[in-house]
Amino acid sequence: MKKAMVKPRAILRSLKEKDPSIVTGMKTIYNTIFKLNFSELSGRSQLQSLFVKLKEDEYLSYHRSNELNVITDLLWIHPKCIKLAQSYPYVFVIDCTYKTNRYGLPFLEIVGFTCTNMTFSIAFAYLDHEKTKNFEWELRCLKEAMTSCPRPNCIVTDRDLDLMKAVANVYPSSHYLLCRWHVNKNILANCEILFTKDITKWKQFQSAFSALIEKNTIEEFNEDWESMKRTFISYPPAIAYVANSWLDPYKERLVSVWTNKCTHFGTYISNRVEGAHGRMKRDVHNSTGTFKDLYTKVHNQIVEQHNDIKASFEVSKNTYEHTFKTLTYNELRGSISKYALQLLKVEVENAKLLQPSDTGCSCAIRTTHGLPCCHELHEYVVVNKCPIPLELIGLYWKHTSMEPVATTDEVILPTIDEELSEYQKLFECADLDAKTQLRNHLRHFTHPEKTNLTEPSEKVVNKGRPAKNRKDKSSTRDKSHFEYVEPKKKKSKQASCSPKLIPVLMRLRGHSNDSINTIPTQE
Repeated sequence: MKKAMVKPRAILRSLKEKDPSIVTGMKTIYNTIFKLNFSELSGRSQLQSLFVKLKEDEYLSYHRSNELNVITDLLWIHPKCIKLAQSYPYVFVIDCTYKTNRYGLPFLEIVGFTCTNMTFSIAFAYLDHEKTKNFEWELRCLKEAMTSCPRPNCIVTDRDLDLMKAVANVYPSSHYLLCRWHVNKNILANCEILFTKDITKWKQFQSAFSALIEKNTIEEFNEDWESMKRTFISYPPAIAYVANSWLDPYKERLVSVWTNKCTHFGTYISNRVEGAHGRMKRDVHNSTGTFKDLYTKVHNQIVEQHNDIKASFEVSKNTYEHTFKTLTYNELRGSISKYALQLLKVEVENAKLLQPSDTGCSCAIRTTHGLPCCHELHEYVVVNKCPIPLELIGLYWKHTSMEPVATTDEVILPTIDEELSEYQKLFECADLDAKTQLRNHLRHFTHPEKTNLTEPSEKVVNKGRPAKNRKDKSSTRDKSHFEYVEPKKKKSKQASCSPKLIPVLMRLRGHSNDSINTIPTQE
């Protein structure tokens, strides 16, 4: 009943109805437990049951603790998530969310996506602080857990300076992109106030910046940037903010002319991980749960997520729209994902509109998506009128399975005897404190139910006058800076039914035909 979000008083009433004597038994149990250190007992039992569940569900888990044996950082990865990451290691999206647990710890999630455009979770972590050392520890654990997985080709985050530094240290060869949505919202929060006297000018400024970061050549970018500076010369603070905060240090991670040099499959923003946070919070409901509570919700979501991904693979193999039942797609139907066919359809339509004078190719879809552009397709679709060959499609779009592609590279791992002998040498040379610590680490894997770790204490603000209102238990995030600046959208006063139904409804209510064309009132 508790898992079904039934209120405690309703649970107690149900228990009383079933057995009135149960109340006396509950009081006796409570008084017995209360004589013990209840908070420590509860925290330890919660962690013990969590580690047992992680072991039963075959998760890979990593953790860190302080000198008081209080857990500080915790990371866990589902084995099927590792397989999906091995199959689609191209783009990782990383972000933190808040108000998910009673300890006030940030919750970090890493996601990727399949060729059917389905998002999948890779790893989850609680972090003690959002510092470089915490992010770096989490990423190194992830890298260790995925030894057979190639490094991600591209990583997308918002501008968290500590996270950016950690990614650069752990994955120095991966391309790094910044979320354009967050950039635009930061510009809104910091620059709109400078255009209060001319709203039209502010809209022009937004449009100019949006067009600027979409430029496909360096010459076009430089020309438009100089033009933008001349156009808004009377607003030097706005130009200075855009230049100093974004374009000068991060233009290679924002502007299309640089970002289109890597395979990112159109991922310019971090909406995938934000959506994953939203789905998780809809199940969590509040911010008073323990580690085990959130793990249960996340595990159930992962199981549903994997079922949906399997279903999307079967749909791509066995079904396709009527549009693709033509000669052009004969070799592609059932061999690539439906999402790839939809992207390809746009390029095929553009290929039909190409003129003989259109010789230069500025399409970046070959580099960014691994798909042929309209200039490549023109030869097959218009000139020869033959099917598009499957060889033109990248491997990413052909792999419709949760199992990774078999490779000839064999990973050589040390034997268990070699590892144990090294551990024994280290144990024999250590002092008493170090031996105790090594033993506790080993027992954590062999006997997770006997862990001596405890949960962190709840973070309570003890400065200032106590708040009159009750403690905020909601998991809804606090407002961002731009939300205080951006005006609220007014609710429309349109009728709540389809416009086509208005005449029918008005006739049923006894209105004449002459009054049908009049606008209905809000009532």
